[in-house]
Amino acid sequence: MCLENKIPPNRCIHRDIACRNLLIAKVVKVADFGMTRRTSKYKVDPNKPMNLRWLAPEVYETAIVNKSTDVYAFGVTMYEAFTVPYSIPYADWKPEKVYDKVVVKGYRLHPPPKMPRMIGDLMKECLGEPDQRPTFKTTLVCLRHFIKEGDKGNGLGIF
Repeated sequence: MCLENKIPPNRCIHRDIACRNLLIAKVVKVADFGMTRRTSKYKVDPNKPMNLRWLAPEVYETAIVNKSTDVYAFGVTMYEAFTVPYSIPYADWKPEKVYDKVVVKGYRLHPPPKMPRMIGDLMKECLGEPDQRPTFKTTLVCLRHFIKEGDKGNGLGIF
């Protein structure tokens, strides 16, 4: 992500990664830095509005956001980008249901049908347990590999 090139690694938390904040051209750029903090972790005010559908489940218990919570949001964003026709994540669920399913019961989004297998695997890793999520650097390596090699098992050739 371009954000990684602008600020030293692990020194910035975006806190609002979603399709609505991506500028898509030949190079995808992250935009809307209104919620960004220049720190490696940040305690959020639970009384302020948060982007529930992109928020990592552990934030509900700890109120701490970090690079790992941004990676989770990126996993949701990958789901969002491949949903055809476009729909926000958990569009049919009220906020209470999102909380119950995702935070309490551990539900995670499944890769959409049009998502190439390799990207789906990466998405699942991004939505995994906080200490098991890839870094953005690892995610970028995987995406570059996919762009170069494609998804041999899927053959969609969308990039």
